[in-house]
Amino acid sequence: MPRNNTELEQFTLSREMVYNVFRQSLYDQDPELNHPLYIHPASLDMQVGSVTSESRSGVLYW
Repeated sequence: MPRNNTELEQFTLSREMVYNVFRQSLYDQDPELNHPLYIHPASLDMQVGSVTSESRSGVLYW
């Protein structure tokens, strides 16, 4: 567990954490409903965008 707020913020907003939360959200979907917006978790690919002066970390795209 991170020791201070900055470490906690960096961990919580890290690429790995965001990826895993999003992936879990996809696994929680019910594919049996044949919902037109269903995303298969194995198809997820995330990349880090450029860092701006207003943010401390890159923008995540998927």
